[in-house]
Amino acid sequence: MKRWFQISSVEEKGFWLLNVIILLLVLNKIFKPFEKDVDHAVDERVEQAFLDFVAKQNLMDSVAAMQKGNKKEVPIETVSNTSPKSRFNGERFLFNPNTASKEDLVRLGFRNYQAKNVVAYRNAGGAFSNPEDLKNIYGMYAPLIDSLAPWMQFAEKSTSKEKIPIKGTSHRNRDPVNLNTADTTALKSLYGIGGYYAKKIVEYREALGGFVDTLQLLEIWRLDSAIFIKNPGRIVLGNSQPIRVNLNTVTRQELAQHPYISWKQANNIVAYREQHGPYQALEEITRTVLIDAQDYVKIAPYFTVE
Repeated sequence: MKRWFQISSVEEKGFWLLNVIILLLVLNKIFKPFEKDVDHAVDERVEQAFLDFVAKQNLMDSVAAMQKGNKKEVPIETVSNTSPKSRFNGERFLFNPNTASKEDLVRLGFRNYQAKNVVAYRNAGGAFSNPEDLKNIYGMYAPLIDSLAPWMQFAEKSTSKEKIPIKGTSHRNRDPVNLNTADTTALKSLYGIGGYYAKKIVEYREALGGFVDTLQLLEIWRLDSAIFIKNPGRIVLGNSQPIRVNLNTVTRQELAQHPYISWKQANNIVAYREQHGPYQALEEITRTVLIDAQDYVKIAPYFTVE
């Protein structure tokens, strides 16, 4: 540069310093408008993380209170609504739980399996007369129903309903079939269940560790609610309890084999145990990133910490 413009070393340094200053001013002008937006986004993420922590902490406090003898506390239903936004994603509109489609239920915030169970219950001849009835559906999350209660409309019950006999069922065995003890032969006595589905039911029962609700049959591929319509009163559970897996000894691989636990969830549950020590209460799994309160309702019957 000195050779081209015949300037001194001091002048050359001043020239480059001036260029650096100009470049910094230009960059500041370009990125300044985004600074506020970035800070705002970061603040929102920090705030949401804090609210999630508070909600989970409230859940654990409720569990501790219940274990000390306060029977009025219900662990899963006492998570505080600390977020300024709705706790449940979904639209809000008037609907009748007895006629709403599966798609409408999902729009309202039901998970797919919950909406499917509601429709299956209705198809089997069940009906809802108040929001409390919905809470009895397998896998249902009571706070979700409470949040939707003001939007529910129930039509008056019909005074009479003609029962239409199902073709082909009159000569079949009408004895109850216990899903947790029946072998494939007993299962095949159910109308609509052949050798293929009898085998699938037994396999799914073993994978789960036992059924805790008859509606779990609908989780088997292509098995629909017609099975309940065709076998009224015959599908039962008995008094047997499911096999429970100890979360303090199970491996990632073993945990991921359960139908209700994904590999990511299994890894997360075990990683939390390795970092914080053995679980003291089953509800502690809701402190992990991938298990929320609704997941807990579904998987709780199958796990223990003792």
